[in-house]
Amino acid sequence: MRLLIILFLSCWFASCYVKAAEEHAVTLSDESEIILHQYPAANSEYRLLWVANAFGFRDSHHHVADLLAKAGFDVWLTDLQESLFMTRSVHHMRTLSGHYVAELLEHLQQGSDKTLILLGTHSAAMPILHGAHTWQLKLGDSRAVGGIVLFSPSLYLKVPQLGEDAQYLPVLSLNRLPIFIFQAEGDGNRWHLANLLETLHAGGSSVYAELMPNIRSLFPFDDSPPSATAQIMQQSLPDKLKARLSLLRNTALAPIRKTSLKLPELNTDSGVDQRLKPYRGKIQPTPIALPDVNGKHYALNDYLGRVTVVNFWASWCPPCVEEIPSLNRLREKMHDTPFSLISVNYAEKPETIQKFMQQVVVDFPVLMDEEGHVSAQWKVFAYPSTFIIDPQGKIAYGVNAGIEWDTPEVLSTLHGLLRNGQ
Repeated sequence: MRLLIILFLSCWFASCYVKAAEEHAVTLSDESEIILHQYPAANSEYRLLWVANAFGFRDSHHHVADLLAKAGFDVWLTDLQESLFMTRSVHHMRTLSGHYVAELLEHLQQGSDKTLILLGTHSAAMPILHGAHTWQLKLGDSRAVGGIVLFSPSLYLKVPQLGEDAQYLPVLSLNRLPIFIFQAEGDGNRWHLANLLETLHAGGSSVYAELMPNIRSLFPFDDSPPSATAQIMQQSLPDKLKARLSLLRNTALAPIRKTSLKLPELNTDSGVDQRLKPYRGKIQPTPIALPDVNGKHYALNDYLGRVTVVNFWASWCPPCVEEIPSLNRLREKMHDTPFSLISVNYAEKPETIQKFMQQVVVDFPVLMDEEGHVSAQWKVFAYPSTFIIDPQGKIAYGVNAGIEWDTPEVLSTLHGLLRNGQ
């Protein structure tokens, strides 16, 4: 009975904090109407413009916005893709003009002495940096915007091809506002954070970063409840943010770079593969020595004489889960050939995968890369990512997306590698 009461109260509180926001409509210079949801705070020192990522806002975002407002932050949320009736996609976030965020900042600045802060998660970093650049070109040395706070940002020009270095959006070299990054330890970008920081520093940005341990995402992409660790982090976020914002506000602005910025074209290749592609990456296979999901040690020291499929995945990744049945069928269809299929799970706990495998049949070895080091060595940026190694021990093909693995096309490719290796 007590558990039912707790669940009821949790649901009731969830509906309350969603309804607490005040809705505002702002008409921009191009006549587009942008909706803002405000969680007001009296006597606030900071006004936060929180931009939604490609997946929009979830209950957890509104919950944290409510927490921030109660701690004295004036919080304004905007979902640009929703207001502009755009199809939700990360690729669309790359192409959003900076004038949307810049004009919203201008609107929020009017009649206010509060310091403006831009806030966003994952792909929201793209329109935020574009907007910050547009703002700086228009208002020059204004310190009305005190900085940018990003949670596990994604700033790739497109999804990197397998084995290749990431290319970042050109706007990274034009940013002048100080940035603070909260990076979730279990997020897929964790081991690429150093490259992002290096790129921002090289462009002249003052950037700070803090790792959030034992968290895959502070804000789940769906309406599932955050992990217990993430909930604790959410509760402590207002105090953390006050300290980090003070640091940003006291950081000197970088020099203005009045360089015109060309946004990526909407029809530009997003980088996501639709089928197997010949491998053009720089890295080659490295030995894999990891425990499997049951704790048994697994060592793959060489790849000679066989065709080997190495699949990097995670249970929280829908395309990863969707392709598992076809991987099972592939293994069955190749069982009488010199063929191996292994998977490497990214940054999850064995008990999580054991529970997952009670619901989803997985007929191939699942190795546990709990720290993500092996995934980083193979330069995996997207999940799933799969490498096909030929009998000479070289990566011949790969795909950075989920596909059907037992199609005639794939089977023909694998058998062709076996024939060439004989």
